[in-house]
Amino acid sequence: MAPAKKYELAVIVPTRNEEEYVGEMLLRIRSQVAGKFASYVIVVTDGGSTDGTKRIVKDAAERDGHIMFIGHKVHTLRGYDARDAIRKVDARLYFYVDVDLAPSIGHFKDLLVAQKKGYNAVLGSRYVGSSALERPPLRLFVSKAYNRLLNLFFRESITDHQCGFRLFDERAAEIIRTESREAHWMWDTEVILLALRGGLSVCEVPIPWRERRSKRTPLRRLVGDIWLHGTGILRLFVRFSLGIGS
Repeated sequence: MAPAKKYELAVIVPTRNEEEYVGEMLLRIRSQVAGKFASYVIVVTDGGSTDGTKRIVKDAAERDGHIMFIGHKVHTLRGYDARDAIRKVDARLYFYVDVDLAPSIGHFKDLLVAQKKGYNAVLGSRYVGSSALERPPLRLFVSKAYNRLLNLFFRESITDHQCGFRLFDERAAEIIRTESREAHWMWDTEVILLALRGGLSVCEVPIPWRERRSKRTPLRRLVGDIWLHGTGILRLFVRFSLGIGS
């Protein structure tokens, strides 16, 4: 059996029912990476979409050999999907990005500049430097409170643990492959803590953020998110700080 191809860059994009965004996302990402890497692949890893997402991506992959579709027949969650893609695709660099591209894809180059300085993980941040930010006030307050709690619990200084705009090198990817456990939204936070705990170099770069989805957060969803992330912080604290379930 021939060895699996190793890419210079793998772009990892988790999706589920994203037909509204996925076609535009593929075009915009390709415009940023085409011609800049000897080899690259855009990996759309889908958590059981029931709309037209799969069809759009599969059609694009038939036309463009740089696009790969990894589909799951059952409903999987974004953390699982991202980790699964990183395990299945061998690359020197992994660029993880949310499908709605709320951060401007043009700032991918800023992540590359930082990575070339020797950082293992480069995180886009909405809250550092002169980032231009368009977020609903309540969502902004909850997000900043969440990040501050993480700073206090884990004694670190990352300003934005949730932004879906990140670049990982091979060392960071290996830690994700072997040590990541979270399946859903806490994956974003978990991989940062794993990198810091593993002694890797991590930096943040400012990125502009424009909310493309609903600019209102229903109270029911807000309460659910607070519960999800609050229990997630406790779960990670037990795991990392007390050494249970590592």
